[in-house]
Amino acid sequence: MKEISIFFDTEFSDFENSELISLGAISADGKSEFYAEINNIPENCSEFVKERVLPLLHGNGISKTELAKRFLAWLESFDSNIELCSDSHYDRNMIANLCGGFPLPLSNGAKSSWFPLPHIITDNPHNALEDAKLLRKYFAPHFLLDDD
Repeated sequence: MKEISIFFDTEFSDFENSELISLGAISADGKSEFYAEINNIPENCSEFVKERVLPLLHGNGISKTELAKRFLAWLESFDSNIELCSDSHYDRNMIANLCGGFPLPLSNGAKSSWFPLPHIITDNPHNALEDAKLLRKYFAPHFLLDDD
């Protein structure tokens, strides 16, 4: 089975009692995107999150269970092994907690792995999908893209 790289980012409440707020992902070739927000925003958000993350939410949240279901279905649609790429172990842990562990439980027999990227610090607005796109912009040229 071939492999595809997926760049992803999460937004979450804070670093101590981290609770997922949103998840954004984009394929290395840029042809497919995923974005979802949870419907119950945690009350324990840090001041940074309140000021820089929450104002950028779209407001169309879903349950964590539904988010996990949709994200796994999106990953399975590639019919490939999945290499999840992020610049933070917090993001990896958010995905693992959301989806029931790591490697991810993909029902199509595909395998998942995590590729840690160097951390990027920018002044860009903090939106999970926009951050995932930024990771792709910086790092996709370093990944072998298979157009088959």
